[in-house]
Amino acid sequence: RRSRLRSARALHAQLGHGNQLFHVVALALSYVVSLDLACKIAVAIVVGANVVAAGRLAAYLGASRWTALLVVPAAVGWLFLMGFAHDLIGVALLLFALPSLDRYCERPTLRGALAVAGLTVVLHFGHESGMVVFAGAAVVFAAGHRLELRQTALRVAPFLLALAIAVGDLLWMKPLRTVSVDVVPRIYIPVWRKLETIPVILFGRYEPWLLYPMFVLAVGAIVWLAVERSRAQ
Repeated sequence: RRSRLRSARALHAQLGHGNQLFHVVALALSYVVSLDLACKIAVAIVVGANVVAAGRLAAYLGASRWTALLVVPAAVGWLFLMGFAHDLIGVALLLFALPSLDRYCERPTLRGALAVAGLTVVLHFGHESGMVVFAGAAVVFAAGHRLELRQTALRVAPFLLALAIAVGDLLWMKPLRTVSVDVVPRIYIPVWRKLETIPVILFGRYEPWLLYPMFVLAVGAIVWLAVERSRAQ
């Protein structure tokens, strides 16, 4: 009970900032089960949501929902092993929201803009990175259409909303930043190093004899699906 009360107070004190959806779900579940079990159930829901959301995206693209199984190794990979449940929520929400964003960019309306704005806010609470990718996707989708003042403005509206949320949250959060956080230097990892660590980031730091065959298998499946799709078209 004390743990739940502390979680509720901490959440109330910082309510509105990004990356809080996992805490909200776990806190709600903790009123039914213990806090420890609530966190485990929330993580299980998040892992399953990644596969379901990937299946939704696959069906929207005209592919088999079974291709969503390719997401399973990543859903229980490095993010899972490191305990980054918020990142997993962001990925699941992003996969779920992309079809809605694509439909909206095909036929942008004010009602659709409100729905996509809601998705942008949910992504913000899920994980900020998911919202950033969602905003970038809106710009890419808008670039695929003819330039028209009203229609183009509606298509890029999710990007502008996400930018406003990110900047606003950054300014709002500034008083909460400690001196120790401000003095930490920014480290920019070279692109080649990022590419080199993709297998570890996806699947976790397993033994090389297991890690690299899994990565080759996943990449091979993706390439094979892409080739088959191009043949079908």
